[in-house]
Amino acid sequence: HDFLVADESAATLCCMNTHTMSQMRFEPEQERVDALEGFLQDEGGVVLSAATKEEAMTLMKTKMQRAPNLFSEARLPLVLWTLQIFSKTQEQLLEAFLAHAAVRHEDVVVGFDCEKAFKRLCVYAEVISSHKRLFTQDPPLDLDAIRLVEELQAKTVSIQDHGALGGGLVLLIALSRFDMEAITPESMPKFSRYLFFVLHSMIFDADSQEHGIIAINDYKDFDFAGFFKTNRGRKINETAERRRAAMLKLLTQGMPLKFKCMWWIE
Repeated sequence: HDFLVADESAATLCCMNTHTMSQMRFEPEQERVDALEGFLQDEGGVVLSAATKEEAMTLMKTKMQRAPNLFSEARLPLVLWTLQIFSKTQEQLLEAFLAHAAVRHEDVVVGFDCEKAFKRLCVYAEVISSHKRLFTQDPPLDLDAIRLVEELQAKTVSIQDHGALGGGLVLLIALSRFDMEAITPESMPKFSRYLFFVLHSMIFDADSQEHGIIAINDYKDFDFAGFFKTNRGRKINETAERRRAAMLKLLTQGMPLKFKCMWWIE
């Protein structure tokens, strides 16, 4: 995986691989850098435990039955409440996790690593059920709330098709469009909710599962350091810590998302 960083002052572009990412500090905590690096190095399934999707689905459901602390009949509504937003079924969600853990030989799917898929599903279930209020807030996360956030965040986050580049989607995060004056402890959860919604929509996209997602983070004219030195910035940073930790764990360890590459453009 490549990382693209643009140095505007020198008008140069340099590509970095995951080895050099350990030298970079997008977050102060090394643990977060390690989590992101490991996430981007994920190449899918390793140990073939089911040759067909039908066998894999049966095995996944059996594993769920053996983990009632997460997947009992009483707990499933807490874990799978997101499905109603996208009009998806439990089977479609399991298919997304299996697609992420597909075992390939010369780019051909030959089976599924069910242990890996189930491990990620368990993290997903734990984070979603433990932080439902954190991700939904009030009002509940539904399509009307999503449309409202789309207007508030002015397309800071958007999805674009890159079929001409081999399938999948482009996730563009253009923080230069973000209105810094509009950021408050009340508005930041809405932005997190919208990102949560966008990521979920991508796990059900077949092309993204097959070809991976290209993420472009455009930091042009976005003064992180300056904002978080202000009293308002420090307050928002303190209140957002728990939400950031949950989002990072969900993204790097829980969601069945495959990223082809990530670009940071400064």
